[in-house]
Amino acid sequence: MKKFDFKNIPLLWQTFLGIILTIAIVLGVSTFITVNSVNNNFDNFIVKQGETLGRGYGREISEIYKEERHKQIVEEFKQTVIESTLLSVGVAVVISSVLAYFFSKKITKPLSKLHDSINSVSNLKSIEHISTTGTKEINDLAISFNAMIDRLINLEEMRDDLVDDVVHELRTPLARIVGDLEGVQDKIYEADEQVISRVLKNSYRLDTLINRLTHFANIRAGKIKMEKEKVSISKMIDEVISAIDPNATTNLHIKNLVDKKVFIEADPQLLKEVFENLINNAIKYTPKGFIYIVYEKAKSQLLFIDSGIGIEKKDKKNIFERFYRIDKSRNVKSGGLGLGLAIVREIVEAHGWEISVASPLSDLIENNTYLAEILINENQKAKMNISRFKGSVFIIDNISTDDKHNKLK
Repeated sequence: MKKFDFKNIPLLWQTFLGIILTIAIVLGVSTFITVNSVNNNFDNFIVKQGETLGRGYGREISEIYKEERHKQIVEEFKQTVIESTLLSVGVAVVISSVLAYFFSKKITKPLSKLHDSINSVSNLKSIEHISTTGTKEINDLAISFNAMIDRLINLEEMRDDLVDDVVHELRTPLARIVGDLEGVQDKIYEADEQVISRVLKNSYRLDTLINRLTHFANIRAGKIKMEKEKVSISKMIDEVISAIDPNATTNLHIKNLVDKKVFIEADPQLLKEVFENLINNAIKYTPKGFIYIVYEKAKSQLLFIDSGIGIEKKDKKNIFERFYRIDKSRNVKSGGLGLGLAIVREIVEAHGWEISVASPLSDLIENNTYLAEILINENQKAKMNISRFKGSVFIIDNISTDDKHNKLK
């Protein structure tokens, strides 16, 4: 039998029960004190009243004395009732204060820890995660806060990596340009066509890097004007595939399986950039095998499927973050600055769509008979065994042909 835990009760009900319990205890204690005090004093009042009315020695006293004595006893009784009431109220206030402090402390203690943690967010290196030992609501808040901290720390680490990467990528072509120009200035060699070509090549490399960073910043800030029009997904994918260097796909079977009748409303330039990034990314991490692009109309999904090296679980949650690279080497040709998929996500979300990744392929195929059938048929044609590949699938969701999800204006 599962052990009952008061912490599992929602905060609303804990507060409600705490208030009800406090009221019940206060009423019970005050009633008990008042009733007992009044009963005792009422008995004394009856005895004294009897004496005043003529029992015992009271029979021989004057009528005036009886009346005065009666008033005195009544006043004493009233005073006793008032004192007992004040006593019960005082005791009730003390008890209710103790209970209120107990319940308040129990509720606010985790919130105080959260407050301290929030105040220390500026120094991510010293911040501590909040323990999930409070109520359900506070635990949920703590879990969300801890997840936010993990993401901030992760982003901070990626920013640190970015500084190193940018410095490295800028320094290399700059050093070559400066070296060539100083060589010409010192008359070590002539400013011939070869030297000029090297300087231009490194200048173009710098220009590409700066433009890439600027482009991402503009997309993220919403500074790029988007112009929608009717676009054929299949035609645009064909254009991207035809522009790929054949030498990069020697051992690859790339096939566009999107129906030519599928049209969507989108910005053609930005959509093409999404397709280029996803297809080139698939080529980069697929040394051999296949790359298929499929549109599943029933789910409004566009899938980029590859038989590559796959994506580790630890990389899935960060793969669309800016400056994140699976390949940590500082090389633009292998891993780059980690902006490609971040740009893809920004463009996709700007259109009102969503993007995710699944890996290995078996995870997706098990729950998608439509996709499984396509892959099996296509690999049979290409004489490839799908079970040999780990692979990954990039999925663009809600890419509907009716434009109801599109946010571009």
